Amino acid sequence: MTSSVRFVAIGDSFTEGVGDELPDGRVRGWADIAAQGWADAAGEPIEYANLAIRGKLIEPIVAEQLEPALALKPTHLSFNGGGNDMLRPRTSIAQVADLFAHVLRRCDEEGVTLLALSGANPSGQLPLAPRHPAPRRPAVGRRRAAAGASAGRRHRVELARSRAQHAALLVCGPACT
Repeated sequence: MTSSVRFVAIGDSFTEGVGDELPDGRVRGWADIAAQGWADAAGEPIEYANLAIRGKLIEPIVAEQLEPALALKPTHLSFNGGGNDMLRPRTSIAQVADLFAHVLRRCDEEGVTLLALSGANPSGQLPLAPRHPAPRRPAVGRRRAAAGASAGRRHRVELARSRAQHAALLVCGPACT
């Protein structure tokens, strides 16, 4: 008997499950829990594979995980990435958005429903988080930071709008508003 749902997850440690170890030492990511919940709710098994690898930046996630995931012929593919990129000082928000768009395009081409996730906002735990006085920066630095924040909001809005045009679900928390 073949399951009607074939779910494949790609991403980094958030999807792999680092930090959520089971008593036997195996990791359990959000996708593992979602797959089990999906099967329980459907009352039948689903086919599931988690290809996520801890520490990956978004470009290697797309380059190394997307095509092998699509080769498994999923009905649904979840994609979460970019969190590790955002911890780097000169991350290109445009490149992150372009890679998301590439994943969305490839899923459309293959007839796969994409589950795109918004990761947590770790800024409260970072060394220069807003709870600390902001370091003095030249006006140019402030303008670039503001432009980057604006671009990030613009790309989130564009991704949210694309849901209506594609077979995609955006799973998002307060960081997406």
